[in-house]
Amino acid sequence: MSGSGLPDDPVRCWEDEIQRLRRVLLIVYLLETGLVLLVAPWSTFWERNWLVETSPLLDGVMRCAVMRGAVSGVGVVSLCAGVWELAASLLAVVRPVRATPQLDGKRGEDAGPWPESP
Repeated sequence: MSGSGLPDDPVRCWEDEIQRLRRVLLIVYLLETGLVLLVAPWSTFWERNWLVETSPLLDGVMRCAVMRGAVSGVGVVSLCAGVWELAASLLAVVRPVRATPQLDGKRGEDAGPWPESP
């Protein structure tokens, strides 16, 4: 039966691999974009490009420190989102999530990872 969720189901394996690839690509995109947006406004590329040189109005706006800081701020937010996603995916690998928690029969509390001593 296709899509039954069994471990040996090839459709489910492909879906898991696609989800992992999607998450890795998102992490790489966020980290790379964050680094570029953080560094680019303070480089010579920011002042010497075709778009800035053709428009005097745009040249004045792009040289403003507030604009540079705003672009760098967006870079910091993107970089933090990438680090957050990376940490979340590493924690998911180290500590897989269970579908339902194991319950202790006494009071309905979550069971610990170690059995109780007699």
